[in-house]
Order: sequence, then structure tokens, then C-alpha cells
Amino acid sequence: MADFAISPDGTRIAHETGGSGAPLILVHGASGDRTSTPALLASLEETHAVYTSTRPPAPPRER
Repeated sequence: MADFAISPDGTRIAHETGGSGAPLILVHGASGDRTSTPALLASLEETHAVYTSTRPPAPPRER
């Protein structure tokens, strides 16, 4: 189950922690979220304390 943090602009950011051991921060790719890689997450949690979150969408940018 996810917990939530509130960013300075009021955006809710979902995050989860699991496992125990050396800390590891897992950052998902651009098209995913914290639930995108369940098999990888389960494997890493066997040996690490894994911290993962869902990144808020990036603002539009000019090219």
C-alpha cells in the first residue's frame, strides 16, 4: 500500500518502502510508475530496503 508525500506545489506523490538491508532507491522510467516492475521490486526487496515513488509528470517544454 502506498503512502503519500505532498510536494511544495501541493501535488500528492505516492511512495512505498519494502524489504530490509542496504538502502536502494528505484526510479521508474518515463512511461511507468512505482508499480511498473513488480518482479524486479520483489527480487530487490530480498536483499535491500527499497524506496520507490511515482514521479509527477514533467511540465511541457519547448524544443
